[in-house]
Amino acid sequence: MRWSSYIYVLMLAALVLSSCKTSETAQKSKSKLSDKQQRELTVEFYDGVKEKQLANFQDALEHFKKCLEIDPNHDASLFEMASIYFHMERKQLAFDLVSKAIKIEPKNEYYRLLLADLYAENREHLKAAEVYEKLLKDYPSKIEYYYEWASALLYAEKYEDAVKVYNKLEDIVGISEEMTIQKQRIYISLKDYDKAIAEVQKLIDAFPEVPSYYGLMAEMYAAKGDEAKATEYYEKMQSMDPNDPMLHLSMAENYRQKGEDDKAFEELKKAFSSEDLDIDAKIQIMLSYYMATEGRDKSLKAEAYELLDILTEVHDDDAKAFAMQADFLFRDNKLKEAKESFKQSIALDQSRFLVWNQLLLVESELREYEDLVADSEKALELFPNQASLYLLNGIGKMQLEQYEEAAEILQSGLIFARDVYLKAQILSTLGDIFNTTKEYEKSDEAFEKALKINADNPLVLNNYAYYLSERKEKLEKAAEMSRKSLQIEPESASYQDTYGWILYQQGDYDEAKKWLLKAINNTQEQSGVILEHYGDVLYQLGKTGEAVEYWNKAKAAGGGSDLLEKKIADKKLYE
Repeated sequence: MRWSSYIYVLMLAALVLSSCKTSETAQKSKSKLSDKQQRELTVEFYDGVKEKQLANFQDALEHFKKCLEIDPNHDASLFEMASIYFHMERKQLAFDLVSKAIKIEPKNEYYRLLLADLYAENREHLKAAEVYEKLLKDYPSKIEYYYEWASALLYAEKYEDAVKVYNKLEDIVGISEEMTIQKQRIYISLKDYDKAIAEVQKLIDAFPEVPSYYGLMAEMYAAKGDEAKATEYYEKMQSMDPNDPMLHLSMAENYRQKGEDDKAFEELKKAFSSEDLDIDAKIQIMLSYYMATEGRDKSLKAEAYELLDILTEVHDDDAKAFAMQADFLFRDNKLKEAKESFKQSIALDQSRFLVWNQLLLVESELREYEDLVADSEKALELFPNQASLYLLNGIGKMQLEQYEEAAEILQSGLIFARDVYLKAQILSTLGDIFNTTKEYEKSDEAFEKALKINADNPLVLNNYAYYLSERKEKLEKAAEMSRKSLQIEPESASYQDTYGWILYQQGDYDEAKKWLLKAINNTQEQSGVILEHYGDVLYQLGKTGEAVEYWNKAKAAGGGSDLLEKKIADKKLYE
C-alpha cells in the first residue's frame, strides 16, 4: 500500500471530523456583531467547512479569511485554517493560528489536540505530553489520552514518567497485555530485569491460561542469565500446549541469545510451519531478515529464502506471503522469479496498489514492455488516480514506439501527479517522446517545466542537454546543463558521454576525446553509442584507422546510429 496515500486519507478524515465538531460548537462569534454581520459570518463559516470537507482547501481558506475579516477573534475559523495549514505542512502558520484560537477558547478540546499534534510533528514531545496531561484534567474519562500522554513521554525518552502514566491507566482499566508489555519493554531498555519480570508476572497472575506469557517470562530470565528459571518456564509453556508456535518462537530467541544459531533456526522453522501462527507475525520476522540481509550475510539470506518457501507453502492462499517473497527476489535482482511471485500475490488479492506497482517496475527492468503495458492498464482500472501507473504505462508504450498513445496517457497522468518528483518524471518522459517524434518545441517545453519543478534533477538535465546537442541547438545552454548534471553525479558514464558529445558539436575535439574516454572507462558493459561517439572524435582528429576500430566495436556492442554501417564500409564520417 502506498503509505503517503493512506496517511492522506486519515488526515482528510480527521479534518472532516474536526470540521463537524467545530461547526457544532463554535460557529457563533463571541464578539459583539450586528445581526447582519453574524449572518454573514455564519454563512461564510459553513461554506468554508463545506469546501474543507470536499478537500477544496484553498477555497475553504478564502471563506475562513472572510470570517476573520468580520471578526478577527473568531476562534473556530482560526482553528479550521490551522488544521488546513497543518495538512498542507505549513506547520508554523498552523501553530500560530491554533495558539491564537486557544487563547480565545482555552478549554476547547479539539484546538488543544491539534496543538499536541503540531508539537509532536516538531519533535517537541514533552510539550505534547503536557497538553495531554492538561486535557485529562478536563476530560478524565478519555482513556485514549493516557495512551497519547505515555507515548509522547516515550518519544521524549522520559521512560519512568511513561511508566507512571501506564500505572495510572492500569488503576482505571485494570491489567492489559498492551500496557504491561509496554512497561516490560521500558524496563528492559533500562536493564531493570527484576521490574520487567514483575510486569510479566502480573500477566501470568491475571491470565494463567495464556501459554505465551510463560514464554515471555522465560525470555526475561534468559536475558537475566538465569537459565534454570528460563527452562522452568519453557517447560511450563510446553506442558500447556506442546504445539504452540509461540513456544518455538520463544525457544528460537533463547537459542539465539545463547549463540546456538542452528538450533534457533530449527525452532523458527517449526513456528513458520504452524498454521496457528498468524501470518502477520511471520511477516514481521521476515522484515527483520530483510533488514539483516541487505547485501551481507549469505547464510542469513539462505535462511530467509528457506523461511519464505515455508511461508508460501503454509499460506498459499494469502497474497501477503507471495508479496513478501517477491520483495526479497526483487531486492536480490532475481527479476524473473520476483515477477512470478508478484503475479501470484495479485491473483490472490488485486486490491494492493504497491504490489501492482512493484510488478510493473520489475517488467520495466526486464524490458518486457508488452506485459508492462497490459498489466499497467489492468492496474489503472483499479487505481485510476495513481500517477505512477500512468508513467509506467507511458514508458511501456514509448518503448513499443506507440508515441501518440504514450504522450496521451502521460498527459492524463499529470492531473494526478501530486508528488513533484513524479510530476518531473512524467514531464521528462514527455520530453523524450516529443524529441523522438521531432516535436522539438513541445519537447523543450516539457523539459523546461520539469526543471522548474526540480532544477537539480541530473537525468532531466542530461537528457535535455543531449537532445539539444543532437540537434546542434543552444549548445552553450546544453553544456551548462550537462556540467551541472556531472556536478551532481560525476561518475556517470552517460552524463560524461553527453558532455563529451556537446564538446564535439562545439568543435572542441581534444576535450571531447578526454570526456568520452572517461565514459568508456566508466561503463561495465560496452555502449554502442559511446563507442561510436569516440570513433567520430578520433576521425575528426585525423585518426581514421582508430576511428574505424571503435566504430566496429560500437557495431559489436549494438545500439549505434543508422549511419554506423556506412561509416565502417566507407571509412568515412557521416553525420
